[in-house]
Amino acid sequence: MPTVETPNDSRSVGLDRLAYAFAAQVFEPRLSALTRADAADFAALANDLAAAETVEDRVAIVRAIIEILNGPRAGIARLDLENQADQPEGYKKWVEFVSKAVRNARQAAGMTQQQLHEKTGLPQSHISRIETGKHSPSHATLEKIAAALGKPVDHFSLIS
Repeated sequence: MPTVETPNDSRSVGLDRLAYAFAAQVFEPRLSALTRADAADFAALANDLAAAETVEDRVAIVRAIIEILNGPRAGIARLDLENQADQPEGYKKWVEFVSKAVRNARQAAGMTQQQLHEKTGLPQSHISRIETGKHSPSHATLEKIAAALGKPVDHFSLIS
C-alpha cells in the first residue's frame, strides 16, 4: 500500500486511510442530513456500486449518489414517504400510476430494465424501484425515461 508522510508527525499513514478519513469529514454532514428514504436509496446504490461490473454502471451509480448527496433542488419539499401518515393526498395513487406507466411503456418498447438503464444512464436497480412503486421518481428522472422510451414526459402524468 502506498504511504505518505503527514506534516504533523513522522509516522507513515496509508493513503487509503487518509482518503477514508477525508471522505468521512466531507460527507458526514451530508449523510447525517439525509431523510430515511434518501439514506435507504444511498445504501442501496452503495451496494450496487460495490457489485457494478462496468465503468458505465459505476459512473451511473456515482451520479445517482451525487444527486442524493447534493440534496433537493430549491423549492422542492422533501417528504418522508416511508411514513404512511406523512404521505400527501393522492401520492399513493400517483406512485401506482407512474410505476405502471413506466413499466408498461418499457415493455411496449420491447426493452428490458437493463436496456433502459443503458439508454438513460440510471442504475437498473433504480428503474426497478420506480417500477415496483418503492421509489418516487423526480421530474428529471421521468424526463430521462420518457426520452429513452420515445414518449413525452406528460405520458407519465395523471393530468395529460
